[in-house]
Amino acid sequence: GGYCFSKITADMYQSDYLLETLASNGFSTAKLSVDRSPDAYHALRAGFEASAVRLYRQEEFITEARELLEIDGKIDHPPGSTKDTTDAVAGAYFNAITSDEARRLLVRHDPPVLLGIQPKGGNATPEDPFGFYTSISPRPIRSFIG
Repeated sequence: GGYCFSKITADMYQSDYLLETLASNGFSTAKLSVDRSPDAYHALRAGFEASAVRLYRQEEFITEARELLEIDGKIDHPPGSTKDTTDAVAGAYFNAITSDEARRLLVRHDPPVLLGIQPKGGNATPEDPFGFYTSISPRPIRSFIG
């Protein structure tokens, strides 16, 4: 019953020792700053908009996310608040969608199969890969011109 971590990331600020210690214990580590670039937050927002993200209802995250500001291309929090939880979520989501595992899942390794529909032996062509058009009887054509 433990957790399986594919990669552990931390920002650039005072994280060298942590990452080195984790790496020496066999963990895959990397540096990722969600402060230097808004890419992780933009990806997270796109994930929510596409209904691709479902989170446990964590009030701290909801509060922080509600207060986030984007000013001059930087995602930040208002004075007196934090964005530690949203940073962690955005970083974890960004790592997940940019991981090698995610890229391998996007590559098709098997021939396409769509609910049992398979190409018809001799009827498949590049324009009609399933051979549907040759099996459909042609419709009568009437000319309405001249």
